[in-house]
Amino acid sequence: MNIMLASINERIREIGTCKAVGASSEAIFTQIIVESIAVAMLGALVGLGFSFLLVELIEIASPAQNSPI
Repeated sequence: MNIMLASINERIREIGTCKAVGASSEAIFTQIIVESIAVAMLGALVGLGFSFLLVELIEIASPAQNSPI
């Protein structure tokens, strides 16, 4: 949430320019939502990739546990 608020605050002039040339509030809102979804999806994919990498590293680093319980 904070990243998107910072992004919007940095783009106030751009949003104003879009409104001045005729963009509707709905179009601007849609653009912000699509950007938010894209950032979230990218973050999820990067996190998923790192989690698989971490699992592999843990499996390599830990010895096999073949003893019966």
